[in-house]
Amino acid sequence: MARGGGAARRPRLLTAAALLLLVVGAELALRAGGPRGPRELVELAGPAGARVARAGDEATIAEGAGRLNDRIAAPRVRRAGTFRVVLVGDSTAAGVPFHPRLSCARLLEASLRDRFPAIEVEVVNFARPSDSSDAYASVAIESLDLEPDVLVVCGGNDELQRCDLDDLRDGAWPRVRAWLRESRLVRLVSPVRPPPAASCPEPPAGRWVGDGPWLTATELARAAERLRRNLDAIAAAAHRRAVDLVLVTQPSNLRDAMPRLSHHSRRLTDDEKREYERLLRELDAAAGATIVPTEAERLVARLRALDPGVARATWLVGRLNERAGRPADAAALYELALEQDGCPERAGTAFNAAIRRVASERGARLADAQIAFWASARGPAPGADLFLDHCHPSIPGMARLADVIRAAVLDLLARRGAPLPLRHVEQPMLESAPIDAWLERLGLARAELDALAAGAAPSAPDAPPPAATR
Repeated sequence: MARGGGAARRPRLLTAAALLLLVVGAELALRAGGPRGPRELVELAGPAGARVARAGDEATIAEGAGRLNDRIAAPRVRRAGTFRVVLVGDSTAAGVPFHPRLSCARLLEASLRDRFPAIEVEVVNFARPSDSSDAYASVAIESLDLEPDVLVVCGGNDELQRCDLDDLRDGAWPRVRAWLRESRLVRLVSPVRPPPAASCPEPPAGRWVGDGPWLTATELARAAERLRRNLDAIAAAAHRRAVDLVLVTQPSNLRDAMPRLSHHSRRLTDDEKREYERLLRELDAAAGATIVPTEAERLVARLRALDPGVARATWLVGRLNERAGRPADAAALYELALEQDGCPERAGTAFNAAIRRVASERGARLADAQIAFWASARGPAPGADLFLDHCHPSIPGMARLADVIRAAVLDLLARRGAPLPLRHVEQPMLESAPIDAWLERLGLARAELDALAAGAAPSAPDAPPPAATR
């Protein structure tokens, strides 16, 4: 009887093994060159011929007919003699809050044409607000069909969208779910990704500091690793198609954007939590006072003794150090506050390290915007002179981002035979002409852009005011 039961099960086991081998074979075949999932780029028909754009941008393009919008669609076939640069990424690259009227891509193209009129160049912007690397990796790989000379990847601030977080969480089931979502077979049959949302949880009523982070250190590490894997996939695909690649590090507003979510790094009693909240409010008032009160140092010492890992306190102590004439200490504290943020919503050290690592390992050109923004900052760290909020550049910030990308793109275009002068000196856009002159050349109204910036101002009552676009 036992032998008969075993014999009956054997065909079922062979069938299951055959199905497993079939699934594994299909997965490997798709990974070797098949699509990553639902296509991100669509083809639009028009009187001038077929154009390619991001899925969902059709209405935006139709509404912008006859207006000078950003180049968010490109001809399927480029004109002979034209050098094509394609930009992919998240909201920073898309130009929020000016999307699709203005972005660093548009300023990049304008500066290239102004400085080097002999080059026929187009810069196509396929970036979209709130895209994580899962989305723009697909866009980047699909865009290689347009035969760009240079592919620029500028993203990393939107890796923590809520629609991506379930796969990052600690535990066994999130690991299985993440593996399934990475499967090319699942991506082929899965519905369109849910709309992104990145709102942070609020601390308990009446408190500024929560008891724990929204994301643990291991969850943040998984997000950085996912970014690295996606960039690595882009680099591999670009190499196969002989397309030059530029990876851009991500700067953020450290000086004038307070951490989004502070949490305790130590276990405190209820009485200690109440004391911490009281002292933190006193520190907040001291940091904003016309004259720093003498007890500020005592407040700082007691807060550090209770818990040195609270992001909001670290940021406020940075502000006090800046006012005391200690810019190096202030800069270090502003950086540390970002690393302590329980809901960073912008690229921290691990994310930029992933970008630099892939550029180094894959031989891609690195456009180090993070270092460039530090060098351009008027204060001890990048702030409201370069940003509108926590991570979106102001118009001068966009021009600086375009400067950094342009330097990398020019070197690569020269390798591809672009008629560049034998010698030329790189000059920042705003040194060659004021920003209003550049906007006038692009046919953009300053009042319209200012209204867009004002409409995107942060609404939190204790958030710093948005920077002027000037």
